[in-house]
Amino acid sequence: MKKVKAVSKTQLVREVVKETGISKPEATFAFEVILNKMIKSLENGQEVLLHGVGRITFAKVHSYKSNMTGVMIPPHKRIKFKPNIGLARKIRVDTREFKIK
Repeated sequence: MKKVKAVSKTQLVREVVKETGISKPEATFAFEVILNKMIKSLENGQEVLLHGVGRITFAKVHSYKSNMTGVMIPPHKRIKFKPNIGLARKIRVDTREFKIK
């Protein structure tokens, strides 16, 4: 199985610095502000719409019995991401709107 490599915050900041020419502290600050605004919006029950990327929302999960342990899991929320159709086409992800053949 192929190991998937993750992109870190440091790598993203480094790319922003290279592409824009702003300083590393400024790029880090901008990244933190955007991330904090997204978190606050989600905490307030709003969805986050990233144009060209997708939508981040909360989904309510009802209580259910765990198949592994038999313990009842109480109702809770989970984060849900729905990719934009354009992004799905670029990275070839199977969605309701875009079926991979």
